[in-house]
Amino acid sequence: METQEKVVILHGFTNQEIHRLLPAIREAADKEKEIVFAMTTDTNLQWKVIDLIQEVTEEHKEMKKIKPKKQ
Repeated sequence: METQEKVVILHGFTNQEIHRLLPAIREAADKEKEIVFAMTTDTNLQWKVIDLIQEVTEEHKEMKKIKPKKQ
Protein backbone atom coordinates (compact mmCIF):
# COMPACT_ATOMS: atom_id res chain seq x y z
CA MET A 1 0.00 0.00 0.00
CA GLU A 2 1.41 3.36 -1.03
CA THR A 3 0.11 6.42 0.79
CA GLN A 4 0.94 10.09 0.48
CA GLU A 5 0.44 10.63 4.19
CA LYS A 6 2.45 9.48 7.15
CA VAL A 7 0.38 7.79 9.85
CA VAL A 8 1.01 7.90 13.60
CA ILE A 9 -1.08 5.62 15.80
CA LEU A 10 -1.15 6.57 19.48
CA HIS A 11 -2.03 4.15 22.26
CA GLY A 12 -2.09 4.64 26.01
CA PHE A 13 -1.31 8.36 26.12
CA THR A 14 -3.18 10.90 28.24
CA ASN A 15 -4.82 13.88 26.54
CA GLN A 16 -2.15 16.12 28.06
CA GLU A 17 0.62 13.94 26.61
CA ILE A 18 -1.06 13.90 23.21
CA HIS A 19 -1.30 17.70 23.14
CA ARG A 20 2.45 17.88 23.73
CA LEU A 21 3.33 15.08 21.32
CA LEU A 22 1.44 16.21 18.22
CA PRO A 23 3.29 19.51 17.70
CA ALA A 24 6.63 17.83 18.46
CA ILE A 25 5.98 15.09 15.89
CA ARG A 26 4.86 17.62 13.27
CA GLU A 27 7.97 19.71 13.89
CA ALA A 28 10.32 16.73 13.60
CA ALA A 29 8.71 15.22 10.50
CA ASP A 30 9.41 15.87 6.85
CA LYS A 31 7.10 18.67 5.75
CA GLU A 32 6.60 17.14 2.30
CA LYS A 33 3.97 14.67 3.50
CA GLU A 34 0.98 15.22 5.73
CA ILE A 35 0.74 13.35 9.00
CA VAL A 36 -2.42 11.49 9.90
CA PHE A 37 -2.86 10.88 13.62
CA ALA A 38 -5.04 8.16 15.09
CA MET A 39 -5.75 7.01 18.59
CA THR A 40 -6.60 3.44 19.37
CA THR A 41 -10.11 2.52 20.44
CA ASP A 42 -11.60 -0.70 21.75
CA THR A 43 -12.94 -1.27 18.23
CA ASN A 44 -9.88 -0.48 16.13
CA LEU A 45 -7.58 -2.49 18.39
CA GLN A 46 -9.24 -5.52 16.83
CA TRP A 47 -8.44 -4.43 13.26
CA LYS A 48 -5.50 -5.32 11.06
CA VAL A 49 -3.03 -2.43 10.96
CA ILE A 50 -3.49 -1.98 7.21
CA ASP A 51 -7.25 -1.60 7.72
CA LEU A 52 -6.72 1.02 10.42
CA ILE A 53 -4.29 2.96 8.25
CA GLN A 54 -6.70 2.93 5.32
CA GLU A 55 -9.63 4.00 7.51
CA VAL A 56 -7.86 6.91 9.20
CA THR A 57 -6.33 8.04 5.92
CA GLU A 58 -9.78 8.16 4.30
CA GLU A 59 -11.23 9.97 7.34
CA HIS A 60 -8.37 12.48 7.14
CA LYS A 61 -9.10 13.16 3.46
CA GLU A 62 -12.80 13.70 4.21
CA MET A 63 -12.02 16.06 7.10
CA LYS A 64 -9.72 18.11 4.85
CA LYS A 65 -12.66 18.65 2.48
CA ILE A 66 -14.71 20.06 5.36
CA LYS A 67 -12.01 22.09 7.12
CA PRO A 68 -9.61 24.03 4.86
CA LYS A 69 -5.92 23.96 5.77
CA LYS A 70 -4.72 26.84 7.98
CA GLN A 71 -2.47 29.35 6.25
